[in-house]
Parts: sequence; structure tokens; C-alpha cells
Amino acid sequence: EVCELVTFRGDALLHLGRYSEALEEYEAATQILTRKKLFRLMSLSRTNEAFALFGGGNRQVAIQTFQTVLRQDPYVTDAHAALAALYWADGNIAAAEETWSFACEKIDTGCRQYTDLEW
Repeated sequence: EVCELVTFRGDALLHLGRYSEALEEYEAATQILTRKKLFRLMSLSRTNEAFALFGGGNRQVAIQTFQTVLRQDPYVTDAHAALAALYWADGNIAAAEETWSFACEKIDTGCRQYTDLEW
């Protein structure tokens, strides 16, 4: 499917450190998913956008994007984990712990992948 290919391109570009190009691919994937009304996948794609924004040095926009994702779909574990780390780095320990706890306690996938040293 086109959307998967676009996402894979975004993933490859992200890993190469080509963040603005990765962002473009993720945005294209998000548009496709939005048109198809695949809202869960759209949330995951928007999370990828936030990672690309952060990698490209747009930290504040990345934070806002993670927050928007979680307002629309509070069960995106990766967005919680990333946001918790950013809050922690900012010294906002209470928000970091609250965000991390939600991911660990209220989401089926939980935070186990983030605490698994083998992973």
C-alpha cells in the first residue's frame, strides 16, 4: 500500500538524520490516513511527525504535536514515552511521571518495551 511505502521512506530518512525529508513523508502518510479515516494509524503517523520535528531541532513544535496526538488519541504509548522524556529533561518531573504512569498503567501495550533491556 502507498501509505506503508511512504511511512517506510520516512522511517529510513529519519534513521539517516534527514529529518525535514522524513517529516514530509510522514505528513504525506498522515494525509492519506486522514482521507481514509484511519484515525488510529493517523495518530501513529502524527507521532512519527513529532519525532522528525524533534530530530530536526523543532523541539517545541514536537512537544505540541505529541500533546495534540494524545488529546486526540490518548493511547499512543510512543507519544507518552517521548513526552515524558521531554518533560523530565525540562525539569517538569510531575508532568513526566504522570505521562509515564499513564503509558504504563492505562495502555494495554504499556511501557514494558521501554523497560526491556533486551529490546
